[in-house]
Amino acid sequence: MVFTLLALLAWSPWQTKESAENKVIKAFESGQVGITDGCGFNCEGCGVESSQKIPFGYLVNIKYKCGLKNYFQGERRFVTPIGTSLTIKKYGINYPCNEVSIYSEKDCECVADPHGCKGLEKEACEENLNCYSFGRSGTCDCPICEIWLEHQCLPKEN
Repeated sequence: MVFTLLALLAWSPWQTKESAENKVIKAFESGQVGITDGCGFNCEGCGVESSQKIPFGYLVNIKYKCGLKNYFQGERRFVTPIGTSLTIKKYGINYPCNEVSIYSEKDCECVADPHGCKGLEKEACEENLNCYSFGRSGTCDCPICEIWLEHQCLPKEN
C-alpha cells in the first residue's frame, strides 16, 4: 500500500507540463502583488524557458525582468505532486548584450568587448593590455548593498 502510494506520487499522472507551468506563473505573479515596481513577464523573451518532468513533480525555469533593469533574472522552481510551487534557485541572467559585448558593472550597461576581456580571471585580465580589472562595493542592482565585487574584467576605453 505504501509502495503504491509512493509510486503514484512519484509518477503524479494528474500533473501535466501545462498545469505545472501555470502553477509556477501564478505563484510568481502572486508574489509580486502590491509591489509598485516589481518583476514580471511583460517583456520579450520572458516567461517559461523550460520544464522537465522528474520524479515527484516538475522542474520549471522562468525568466523575467524587474522594474527598469536592462537584464533578465530567472528562477528554477519545483512543482510538487500537490501543486505547490517552490523556488529552488534564483539567478541573474546578464545576457541582453550580444556576443561581442559585456554587461559592465562599472557602467551598468552593455559595452563593446573587442579584445575578449569577458570572463577573464584577474591575473589573465591584468596581463591583457586591452583589459583592466574592476572592483567596487555594491552592484548595479544594489549600489548600497554590502557586497564587494572583487573583480570584473572590462575592456579599456580607447
